[in-house]
Amino acid sequence: MATSAQAAEVRLVNYSVKTEYLEDALIAFSRATGINVIYRDKKIKTIRSKVLVGHHTPSKALDILLTGTGYRYEFIDTKTIRIFAEQQESDQDPEQPPEAPLATVTNSPELFEEIISLGTRTRNRGTVTDAPVPIDVFDKILLEKQSFANLTDALQTFIPGLTVFPFPSADGSSLIRPPTFRGLPQDQILVLVNGKRRHRSALVNLIGAGFDPLSQGSQGADMATIPAIAIKRVEVLRDGASAQYGSDAIAGVMNFVLKDNNSGVELRSQYGQFYEGDGETLQVQANVGLPLPQDGFLNISLEYLNANPTSRGRQRTDVQDLIALGLDVPDPAQRWGNADTETLQSFWNGEMEIQDDMRFYMFGNFSYKKSDTSFFYRHPLRTTGIYKSSLYDPDFDLNAIYPNGFTPEFGAEVIDYSQIIGLRGETTSNIYWDASLQYGQNQIRYKIDNTINLSLGNASPSEFRPGELIQKEFGFNLGLTYPWDIKYFHSPLNLAFGFEYRHEGYLIKAGEKSSYETGPLKDLPIGSNGFPGFSPDQAGDFARNNIALYVDLETNITDRLLINLATRFEYYSDSDSTLDSKVALRYQLLPTLALRTAISSGFRAPTPGQSHTANTSTFFESGNPNAIIRGTLPPDHPISLYYGGQTLSPETARNITAGIIWTPSDQLSLTLDYYRIRVQDRIGVSSNFTIEDEDRDFLANTGIRDALTIDTVRFFTNSFTTITEGFDIVGAYDINWSGGTTQFSMGVNYNEQKLDEFDPSAIDREREIELQGGFPKIRSTLSIYHQIGDLSFFLRSTYYDSFTDATPTPGIATRIGAEVVFDLEASYQINETLELSFGGQNIFHNFPDETDQFLSFGLPYSFQSPFGFNGGFWYIKANTRF
Repeated sequence: MATSAQAAEVRLVNYSVKTEYLEDALIAFSRATGINVIYRDKKIKTIRSKVLVGHHTPSKALDILLTGTGYRYEFIDTKTIRIFAEQQESDQDPEQPPEAPLATVTNSPELFEEIISLGTRTRNRGTVTDAPVPIDVFDKILLEKQSFANLTDALQTFIPGLTVFPFPSADGSSLIRPPTFRGLPQDQILVLVNGKRRHRSALVNLIGAGFDPLSQGSQGADMATIPAIAIKRVEVLRDGASAQYGSDAIAGVMNFVLKDNNSGVELRSQYGQFYEGDGETLQVQANVGLPLPQDGFLNISLEYLNANPTSRGRQRTDVQDLIALGLDVPDPAQRWGNADTETLQSFWNGEMEIQDDMRFYMFGNFSYKKSDTSFFYRHPLRTTGIYKSSLYDPDFDLNAIYPNGFTPEFGAEVIDYSQIIGLRGETTSNIYWDASLQYGQNQIRYKIDNTINLSLGNASPSEFRPGELIQKEFGFNLGLTYPWDIKYFHSPLNLAFGFEYRHEGYLIKAGEKSSYETGPLKDLPIGSNGFPGFSPDQAGDFARNNIALYVDLETNITDRLLINLATRFEYYSDSDSTLDSKVALRYQLLPTLALRTAISSGFRAPTPGQSHTANTSTFFESGNPNAIIRGTLPPDHPISLYYGGQTLSPETARNITAGIIWTPSDQLSLTLDYYRIRVQDRIGVSSNFTIEDEDRDFLANTGIRDALTIDTVRFFTNSFTTITEGFDIVGAYDINWSGGTTQFSMGVNYNEQKLDEFDPSAIDREREIELQGGFPKIRSTLSIYHQIGDLSFFLRSTYYDSFTDATPTPGIATRIGAEVVFDLEASYQINETLELSFGGQNIFHNFPDETDQFLSFGLPYSFQSPFGFNGGFWYIKANTRF
């Protein structure tokens, strides 16, 4: 098959190539041999690859990879091979200009050396080490080695700055768990899919301090709605980018690039459970690529997940008296652990040529999730605020309905869908353009069972539908890019500019009447106990419009200096306008050493959900068996104004990054990046203001009847300013040796957050401590992937630094110690189509340090444990490709 005498070289190389597509196999071949591979046919991206294992010469290896593909190869020189279709002439002069640009596969040290699309508007700028800002790229092979039930949990295993807390018994946050990045909440992380903004979840996180002080009050995109099997790669920009991408991009940007193959079928299945014998999980995924006319494709991914609940609590200390009385109290009376979850998700991605230099594209998703969790136990003797008599009906007795106490069961159905359509192309004047329309919607339908509306007495049902939340977004985007040749610059000046329009709506739908109404027993708690329904007064449809204009310039001033300038104007109909800018530089100091830095301004506008959320819930404090009815009200509600509420304004930010890129060899790379982020007027939920009797009477007498139904009130506020400072270290090292191929990767994140300014009346002691110390300051991962023949092994260790778990009580705070968690997986390639794996998460069954803060409620661990408190999990899985 070889057409050059140079192909006859005889050196042997040990290969272990088990990739899905030919392009990925050629990347692995290039890394193993140090030989560059060039080709011009983009169909190589979608051709199925052969398995290549063992010791072979480069010529023999290429023979194996290309057999049956319709492609041949030739050596241009000892370090370069050209791949071409069999019908092409093999002796074409490589110096002649090709009909289409040549793609180049090089022996890069990066895990996946793909041309990046994030952090730049320059077409085909280069790879992550060419960027003036820190960018990580993770490919689908790394995602395959994750065994977590949803994408958010998987991402935190290889993005050190990303954390997802467990959120047991935390209302909607138990069902849609929000991540944090570098200590900043999820709504300061901009999420893109194929470079387009992903719509938000309908959930506004109203969880209290103690569960996750970093996410409280946030509303961001739900990354868990994206099946891992749909993803080709994940790009993570670790820098502020509001000047490039708009609101929310303060902490960084994550771009999920979807698979685009036009052939092949892949099936993945996994079964596992926790060491404790619960939490059985079954996950089945499928991906299929289909050809479309005009060099097009349609790629479809499906996922089904069924994850049973876990329980890591102990029996509550306050139920022993009930057991002594002979009452039938569940053990434990209150469950602490993962929610019971079932999901069905899909994603699709398609593209085809409409005419020369114009292509139509579309992608979207549909996701359905059903999830249930438990609330706090209501003690029949101690929860006197619930188990009490009524002056309006002395015969009503809650003990006759729930003699053993009761634990409300809270759940939701979450429906998420989106569709993006667009056209892109290039004019004869070399102007690249992209125009798209998009719509996204996230809907949450709440339910609560095994509870009661006490004010309705014996007429109350035990099951309620307390209402719905709906987030809707529509957008139009037009972007233009032009490479302007300027003789004074080393490369063309890439000029990009564009326009965006977005309409965002937030809908609160009232619940069933029985879930919120005041019944005849007016002196008893009102609404479905645990989560009262949204009343018609709280319901509403709230919307805003947003327009943006941006300009982005990038060029290599010299062969060593790259500069990027960006500015963006944004206008929001319900807020202020803003103008943000960014300057980024990269300087190649030595062939193996480069420096980079960036300075930018950023902003985040308050969402309609944050400005208009109204919610009533019950919560418990340690040592107090009685439920506290808490109202979360809009900042301009009369009660909020009484306690100091004001209309929300946008958050503003200043970002600084500076880093070093060191690539001493083709096998080793190391980056070190410092960052400082100052976010002013941060939006969050205030402390709880207790409504004293005199205040309650005053408010009620002025016609504000809501004051009669709640014990405490809180609201969204711009009440504090933070400085987040730290550094990231990311490294990779690959070895090809007689014992196989070994890849090392590591990431370290040091992150410290300080309150620069804050309002003590809105930020209480607990929130103050936990915003600054309620999370590990150091988080690091070390991964080792080894492949020899048909066997492969993956080992990962994750270090979590200690953190502080505080309470509202002065002088009480617990220091939770550092932990190291290990994950391990072993895989065997049975044949070209089937691979079996067995592995474990947290294989040494580690738990966080115990604390007695919530022991009276049966929980011996901190809510804020960054790796949860479920212990070890084992699994088996099978991957099939054909």
